[in-house]
Amino acid sequence: LLFTPVGQSALRRFTADAFAHVQSLDAMWLGGQSTGELSRVFARGMRGMNALLRLVVFNIGPTLLETALALWLLGRRYGGAFLAVSLATVSAFVGWSLLVVQRRGGLLF
Repeated sequence: LLFTPVGQSALRRFTADAFAHVQSLDAMWLGGQSTGELSRVFARGMRGMNALLRLVVFNIGPTLLETALALWLLGRRYGGAFLAVSLATVSAFVGWSLLVVQRRGGLLF
């Protein structure tokens, strides 16, 4: 509920920028394109932006927040040494996970 207005605003801004870009294109080029093709490109862009926003807002953002709060709590309760070990462990796990995903599918970077 909190992030819905932000997501909708970003999608509106993306759509307005894309529309302004299409209007700035050469009229001869636009005349050679079918209306349905441009509509499909817009729809695909909107779906992609929506998927990206949902991924960040509902998956990555909460995970980062939860990790930060857990690390903060561990550091506060058990001291700086425990916090350093916990942070190193989480960082190593994230790095290893990214490496495995990159090597298996070539999806990142």
